[in-house]
Formats: sequence, C-alpha cells, structure tokens
Amino acid sequence: MAGGAQVEAFIEMLVAERGAAANTVAAYERDLKDFAGHLAGRPVTGASAGDVRRYLGRLADAGMAPKTAARRLSALRQFFRFLHGEGIRADDPTTAVDMPRLGQSLPKLLSEAEVDALLDAARARDGAEAIRLLAMVEMLYAT
Repeated sequence: MAGGAQVEAFIEMLVAERGAAANTVAAYERDLKDFAGHLAGRPVTGASAGDVRRYLGRLADAGMAPKTAARRLSALRQFFRFLHGEGIRADDPTTAVDMPRLGQSLPKLLSEAEVDALLDAARARDGAEAIRLLAMVEMLYAT
C-alpha cells in the first residue's frame, strides 16, 4: 500500500498512545487498506477531499449502510489528523467532507397486549404509589 509507513506509524500510535483494542486496530487497518485500493496505487497520504468523497460515494453505490460508511470516514479522519499533527500533511482533506446521513430509526412500539400487561401490573398494586404508577402508565400510553 502506498503510504504504508505512515499507516504503520498511525496504527502504532493507536496501540501505544490510545490503547486501542485489537478489533479496533484491525478495523482501521481494513478501512485504510480499502481506501488505498480505491486510490488505485496513488499514495494514501496524498489523497484529496474529492478522493474521500468519491470513496464514500462508491461505498453508498455498493449498498453499504450509512453507519458503516460513517465509521470508515471516522477512521480516515483520525488518520489524516494524525498526518497533519505529525507534519506529514499541511492540511486534512476530511475536514471538507460531510458525514453520511444516518437517518433516524423509527420509535419502538409496544403491542396492545404489552400495554395491557403494563396497565394490569400497575392495577395489581395497592396504595397511593399504585395509583400514582397507574396514572403515569396511562399518561405514557395516552401520549
């Protein structure tokens, strides 16, 4: 991989300074290797913001989940920050690249049977706290 010495130095920094777990290190190595493959032999250290954007576009076209693409961009950001901090690059091309849109997951809903079970459990209690609990569960259900 072109720029392999810098990648090795980055990985060593992750282990030595940040105490990165083996799985994290392996994931970063894979991500950087995949990005290097996208550059088709050009050095990773010379990548531009356009290269990073095209790489993310390729991942999206391949059907990669936005969360996974965001994780890969995060690995690239850390790598280029490292290069910038070490004086290997004068800039960080990832600062001009937006994170992939992750979208919002739909809220989890309770079934009617689960709501009935909650209300029944609240009704089964005695005392003032039971009345309060039932009121809170019914209020939650109503909203």
